[in-house]
Amino acid sequence: MPEHEKRTTLHLSITLADKVALKTMAAERDTTVSSLIHEWIERERVSEKSDE
Repeated sequence: MPEHEKRTTLHLSITLADKVALKTMAAERDTTVSSLIHEWIERERVSEKSDE
């Protein structure tokens, strides 16, 4: 993700267990929850394009 890309805030309502899981996954990968979400979105975009 480019450093200059404009950011916005998103508030999510998730279970405590999901929050812990996300934070744990991010820590294990030495990244942020935001980066994990961004990577997931990018994978979905690629998947959608290949399904067309």
